[in-house]
Amino acid sequence: MVNKYPSQREKLRKDYEDKVRNLPDQPQYHFALGLCYLDLRLYDLSINHLRRALGKTTEESKILYYLALASLGGKRPRVHSLANIRAIEGYLRAALQLDDEPAHYKFLWAIIKQDYYQMNGLRIDPPAIEELCSSIDESGIDAKEIRSMIDRLPIPSSPLTNAISNLARRSG
Repeated sequence: MVNKYPSQREKLRKDYEDKVRNLPDQPQYHFALGLCYLDLRLYDLSINHLRRALGKTTEESKILYYLALASLGGKRPRVHSLANIRAIEGYLRAALQLDDEPAHYKFLWAIIKQDYYQMNGLRIDPPAIEELCSSIDESGIDAKEIRSMIDRLPIPSSPLTNAISNLARRSG
């Protein structure tokens, strides 16, 4: 949902803030507002609204994925604490238990494992990076979502990120 047009992004944010204010029990508006805040790099607000939508909609796997992404706060995985990385992995594990098709869920988890565990010389718990990547079905690749994920993560180029970028280009 990364919107390149700031005026549109601001209008969406205002519209969803009004909807949340007027209909606070509607999880779809909290979800949408959480995505707007994620696009605006307002990570704490994003997490707050995504959590408010959690458990109340059919979009659970998506909410969990975006919670993982927002929890990174626009920073590389390797600069986070182990506790935060474990929480993020928990969101991704739960998202994949609900829907194991989206490639961007698996790619995000593989990037976290590479940038946090591998780059810090730590043991990688299952699933392994290779296992996550090899389990991706080409039909589960959403090029727009992958590009959006890559745009939100300040990670250096690596064989993994280059492969992900190439898949996104071929799929979209």
